[in-house]
Amino acid sequence: MNDEYILTKYLRISDEDNRYGDSQSIEGQRALLDDFIGAHPELRNARRLEFVDNGYSGTNFQRPGVQTSWKRPAIISVKQ
Repeated sequence: MNDEYILTKYLRISDEDNRYGDSQSIEGQRALLDDFIGAHPELRNARRLEFVDNGYSGTNFQRPGVQTSWKRPAIISVKQ
């Protein structure tokens, strides 16, 4: 994979989830995803987009990060 690919990260935590500390924080989620990407050479050079909804419930999709990510065009590449 190279920089012609786009990797999208979506991070969300509700105000209620904040009580669980760093392991459930936006920073914790970001670190987990970045570690995963770093461990997979085929993902390292992909262009990255990040969408964050901090303090929003997951019970519906009326969250700014979700809405913005949906407005981006979907790009699908299939290699034969």
